[in-house]
Amino acid sequence: MQRPDILALLETHLSGRRAYEVCTQTGFHQWYRVEARGFSGGIWVLWNPHEIGLRVLLAHDQFITMEVHKGSARPWLYTVVYASPHAHLREELWCRLQQAAQGTQDLWLLAGDFNETINLEERNHGGPDEGAVRHLAQSASDHSPLLINSRGFSTIPLAAKPFRFQDLGKYLGVPTINGKVTKETFREVVQRVDKRLSGWKTKCLSLAGRLTLIHSTLSSLPSFIMQMTWLPRSICDELDRKTRRFLWGGTAMERKTHLVAWNVITLQKDNGGLGIRPMRCLNSALMLKLGWRLHAEPSSLRARVLRHKYCNGMDTLPSACRKNSSNVWKGIMAHKNDLQHTVGLAIGNGNATHFWTNTWAIEKPLVGVATTRIPIGDLTKKVSEYWDRDHGWNWAALRNCIPQGALDKIASFELLPDNTPDNVFWHGETSGRFSVKSAMSFLQQERRPRPLESWKWVWKLKVPLRVSMFVWLPLHNKLMTNVNRARRHLTLDTRCTACGFEVEDLDHILRKCPQAVMVWRSLAHKGWGCVAHNAERCATSIDPSNNIPRDKGEFLIQKFCEVNIALHNSRDTTVKTISSPTNERITWQAPPMGWVTVNTDGASKGNPGHAGGGGVIRGDRREWLVGFIERMGVCSSTKAEIKATLQGLRLAQHMGLKKISLQLDSLTVMGMLKGTYDWCLEHAPLLSECKSLIESRDWEVKVSHCFREANQVADHLANLSLTMPSTYYELSAPPPEDWQKKSFKRIQRHNTTELL
Repeated sequence: MQRPDILALLETHLSGRRAYEVCTQTGFHQWYRVEARGFSGGIWVLWNPHEIGLRVLLAHDQFITMEVHKGSARPWLYTVVYASPHAHLREELWCRLQQAAQGTQDLWLLAGDFNETINLEERNHGGPDEGAVRHLAQSASDHSPLLINSRGFSTIPLAAKPFRFQDLGKYLGVPTINGKVTKETFREVVQRVDKRLSGWKTKCLSLAGRLTLIHSTLSSLPSFIMQMTWLPRSICDELDRKTRRFLWGGTAMERKTHLVAWNVITLQKDNGGLGIRPMRCLNSALMLKLGWRLHAEPSSLRARVLRHKYCNGMDTLPSACRKNSSNVWKGIMAHKNDLQHTVGLAIGNGNATHFWTNTWAIEKPLVGVATTRIPIGDLTKKVSEYWDRDHGWNWAALRNCIPQGALDKIASFELLPDNTPDNVFWHGETSGRFSVKSAMSFLQQERRPRPLESWKWVWKLKVPLRVSMFVWLPLHNKLMTNVNRARRHLTLDTRCTACGFEVEDLDHILRKCPQAVMVWRSLAHKGWGCVAHNAERCATSIDPSNNIPRDKGEFLIQKFCEVNIALHNSRDTTVKTISSPTNERITWQAPPMGWVTVNTDGASKGNPGHAGGGGVIRGDRREWLVGFIERMGVCSSTKAEIKATLQGLRLAQHMGLKKISLQLDSLTVMGMLKGTYDWCLEHAPLLSECKSLIESRDWEVKVSHCFREANQVADHLANLSLTMPSTYYELSAPPPEDWQKKSFKRIQRHNTTELL
């Protein structure tokens, strides 16, 4: 049985004599009431004056503010709120509370039914650290009473717990966590790695062999557990140390030289690393995956359990993590900021996305960039509430409270029919789908490649892996030459041990040393000349730091001819098929009789940047039927292409055309519409609308690709849209310059047979 010091009742629906009779039966000796108006409202506060001191400071139809003191404890303020369901009346409530807050420095507890909050996250925090709230059992009502204790509730003594489990064991190889997580909790993960390492003969393996074992075994052992648990940092660091030591051939008793830094090794292969996953980063990426699934799979069992337990059923994550949260929830909340940057919302009908508090148009919620105070009642409005089917966005309501940069990005969105829902997508992948690789790239900030433009060729060589590893080391200048050994204080003599004269650096040991020259000459064909001389000449010619003026294209063609002549002179005459460039004239082709052609194109100056689209519909006699120009705000070129395609289809449907040949110069958009490319989830609502129009039974639509040179009219209109003052134009006649009969050169590659 609960015995509170203060009892607050809301929405009592009683007043007058009947209210007095109820108060006398509660067991409290003093009370204060704000009477109900008819059958709505009503706030009662009841207390016993011999147990607690209470003085009413301010009373209002929507709240009662009191000063509470008990014994020698510091007085504090208590406000019981029952807010009106009407937004204009709630504004008065918040103004009164704001005025009261400016005049006090005391502790202040606000509790009750607010009917709305400024921010959804405020429902999950704001109380004192030691304070606690309990939902009591419902009794003759569909409301659960709240029991608030500013000092927290005392826990049941351990001896009073009749059912306790010291250890629940494991489930599917993962330890069940029922207490504080320490490194000993996951000690078995380290032991499993040690067991594998002890069974491998490190000295008998090459660097390539050890790398293969790391990728196939060492990195995968902890991955299973990491998918469901947030490992301590000490465990991750220990696993990384063992991986580093094994890679360079060391053991627990013997340390070997580590030629390349760990932060370079853990880069992806395309960026100059070896693709070894650091454990901390891998664990974080897998926690991001769980957070992503909360948004992308809201109906899954895991998502429903976590949302019900920690989010009170809301879509947004709470602002802080509770101290008694589970291990996996702490891991998700540790990456809350990363999720905000990587999870985006693709707008369909706009019915599931909050306009102000969700992240959808820009990189943060729009309420964070608003130039004026947003009314409380507007904060929960959906995106669809600011859109009109006939006139588009309600710019009159948005221009005064949103900066121009955000307005330009909002302009790139259009709401689609009600059967096109909003969905989430992943920023790190062009497809919009989550991948651990892209999550790790985001965490490691690998958005820029390393100095070498591409490292892919190193791993695509048709040679054994140990040869690729040997190529990889000198590209990082990490071969153990005497110069590098001297830099590591392993020697004082930097001279070459083979010739005894020159400094033994990377260039000398691989190319200039007499011993190296002999090796190269033994491998080269007799008619090819000195390899060292040719290599030096090529390096001088192509080196970007060389200031010698030279036409690089002409130079490369000249060298190609030299190589071709050398091959002709040094080998037997053979017939070989090679690819050679040729010039072709490309022009637009009229459709078959009875068909019309729809050509569309999009343009974005910046990608993303200010964007626009254009298109033209022409008949089988090359006649101009109609064209259009549309400004699209700020978006990517792909989105501009899709929006232009959608507008072209809508225009053709409006004209009542029955046989459409849709021609696009974007292979990506064409592939997504034909199903040969995976859809990008960021553009899924727009693509879905295009697909539904194409598959409509009212007409026949064929989608095909055309070269850019055959799509010059649409390209011209798309670029023209960026200079137009209005959002949308339809053109009944072609532009002043006649683009329809022009042809353009295009370099095509064809297989030809030549005599070598």
